[in-house]
Amino acid sequence: MPASTPLKITWIAPEVPFFGPLAYLQELGNLARIPNVALKPVTGQVTRDHIATALGERTDVILWSGHGEPGGLCIPPTVQGERYALVRPKWLAM
Repeated sequence: MPASTPLKITWIAPEVPFFGPLAYLQELGNLARIPNVALKPVTGQVTRDHIATALGERTDVILWSGHGEPGGLCIPPTVQGERYALVRPKWLAM
């Protein structure tokens, strides 16, 4: 029996200093133990460019592990003095 194609999961977990560190290592470990899954983590000081690059590749599932607010998902600040920047759904859909 041929092996099935792995489920490709892009897992985005930005570290936003304003919110403190995320406890995402356990979540990453849990995802990595799922059989027949190809996991692509995008972690740390995640920028819009990192997200665009990751989403430009074929993926079956996108998981966001982090903070958000109505109308956006938080990433590290892009402008001096900001607490965080937002990635909005309209940008993700482009």
